[in-house]
Amino acid sequence: MQARIDYETLDRLIDSVTRDFSRKAISSRLETLARMSRNATTICDHIFAEQTKHNIKASTAQSKIKSKL
Repeated sequence: MQARIDYETLDRLIDSVTRDFSRKAISSRLETLARMSRNATTICDHIFAEQTKHNIKASTAQSKIKSKL
């Protein structure tokens, strides 16, 4: 049985992770991916953890996400 996805929470996570990105297209692509699979959640969780633990730059996070999309 598949768990219910809370898109509102996921959209807030995507906004939080991509807030400082120079390109808003990445946010849109993550939101689209979130509607198709759970991969967007995994990507956002990973980037959020790196931003929190290692204080990575927005450009580094953006590059990592672009390579996964």
